[in-house]
Amino acid sequence: MRVLLSTLALLTTVAAASPQTSSTGCVGAPVAACVASLRASMTLEEGQLADALAQRRRTDVNGRGVAALFGRLPGRPDLVKIVLALTPDDRVKAAAATLPHDPRRARTEEEYAETGVYELAQRLAGARCPDPSPLAFYRFFENAVKPRIAVSRQDLRGAFAGGHRELALAERVPYCGVFVNYTGSRSWSGADDWYFAAKVQETRTIEFAQ
Repeated sequence: MRVLLSTLALLTTVAAASPQTSSTGCVGAPVAACVASLRASMTLEEGQLADALAQRRRTDVNGRGVAALFGRLPGRPDLVKIVLALTPDDRVKAAAATLPHDPRRARTEEEYAETGVYELAQRLAGARCPDPSPLAFYRFFENAVKPRIAVSRQDLRGAFAGGHRELALAERVPYCGVFVNYTGSRSWSGADDWYFAAKVQETRTIEFAQ
């Protein structure tokens, strides 16, 4: 009952809060202000929101709460998962989101725009850099994040076919007062080269953390 009341109170606060501008983002903000900002700038799955906020009270062994939200960016069909890591006083310590497309494959401004990485960076980290333009962020990812990406691969050999998993990781890349973590995961079976596999499963995540 106490969790339900606190969740209802938080939802009321979210509904009443004036939305943050995109310049503030989620990292370092109270969770209510973060959710209000996200709700104002993208379409959240409202049916799942109350349960997600209630679940944040279930902390890990280090006392950290986590809230997982789902939503869609304007004009995009892809469902995005946003994970908020919270401090004991309900502020956002880190915010991560799945990416519709992999920015590792992007080179031009148009290709980066298709990934959604800038739109999510604005919502999670805010416009905290002197130049908040999309091109400036694309150059940051191209010149600071990509060179830090380390790729590892694991091959599992079975009786009939091999399974393969590739992990691409860049950790704690400084970005205007916060850190960026990028994770890309790819798994497939059969051919050694994923390009020739019949089915490939991929996920891409970008995180902004204090």
